[in-house]
Amino acid sequence: MTSQTPWNVILECGQFTDRGQPPVIVDWTTPSGPVYTDFNYQGGYFLLPLQSVETGNYTCSLSDQSTAKRCLASDSPLLGEATVYLHQNVNWTAMKAIQRELIEREDALRRENEELKSKVQNLTQTLQQLEQVINPQYSSCVDIQQHNSMSGVHKLFEGNVSVSVYCDQDTDGGGWTVFQRRYDGSVDFFLNWTEYTRGFGDLNGEFWLGLDSLHVLTSSRRHELRVDLQAFDGTRGFASYSGFIIGNSSTNYTIDFDDFLGGDAGDCLTYHKGREFFTPDRDNDSGCASYSHGAWWHGSCFYSNLNGIYRPTATTPHADGIMWISFSGYDESLKRTEMKIRPM
Repeated sequence: MTSQTPWNVILECGQFTDRGQPPVIVDWTTPSGPVYTDFNYQGGYFLLPLQSVETGNYTCSLSDQSTAKRCLASDSPLLGEATVYLHQNVNWTAMKAIQRELIEREDALRRENEELKSKVQNLTQTLQQLEQVINPQYSSCVDIQQHNSMSGVHKLFEGNVSVSVYCDQDTDGGGWTVFQRRYDGSVDFFLNWTEYTRGFGDLNGEFWLGLDSLHVLTSSRRHELRVDLQAFDGTRGFASYSGFIIGNSSTNYTIDFDDFLGGDAGDCLTYHKGREFFTPDRDNDSGCASYSHGAWWHGSCFYSNLNGIYRPTATTPHADGIMWISFSGYDESLKRTEMKIRPM
């Protein structure tokens, strides 16, 4: 078996007092059989440099049958095991010891490497925990409320998705994620499908959070939905629903919930339960989103239309404004609306 080594290995045969005349030649036989003829004589030794070393014994013999050989070896073939030396005069046993030492060092380095990997993993976990303390990843405004009771804009995380939201910590115990707000008509809500899927407006002002974000926030668990309304005469009302959830894009963001929980604004959403979302550029057969100037979960038309056109006063053409019929009827537009969700 041959093993390649990085060392410069030289075999010696000797020692002789003289090489004789004519000079004798030494044949080297390796453990696997090949024979090398050596002409390198130095300091009383016949030398054989090797590029690779085999496990086993090397033998050297005088191949010349001249009188010089007889002078050196008295007619008997000179046979002997060669001693393996490094260029630094370290013998084969020492080289084996060095190999063992290198193996031991390799094992030690491997253990150190494993220890370093473990330390890096522990450090990474510690950094992640610190990151959670410095920049915690909350999944709802209820979670945020435990650390910050002020209403305002925050970032929520659902899996690998982050959504910037406005948290209402003042209404009915707080913990609400607001996804729609109207109060002065500063933002145009008569927009297309793309705008309603990705959201628009200012979280600190009028806005629509976006159907994609609504689906992400409601897909992992059911929520309570609260709808807050205000008429131009200052009258306020609300309606709440349990088990609120919005479907994904393949369902056209169908609205679903369990039950109407109550509220003095009355129930104007159950009619829309299970319906797809429509916009003026992607309307249903009734054309209600276009006719009423409002993107919504329309049926043959609506009992509520909180994304309708904003009117500066309550006066509005019939069924053409911000509507919640049981609260304001078809001929009066609302001044202020908010839609918000909270985990149940």
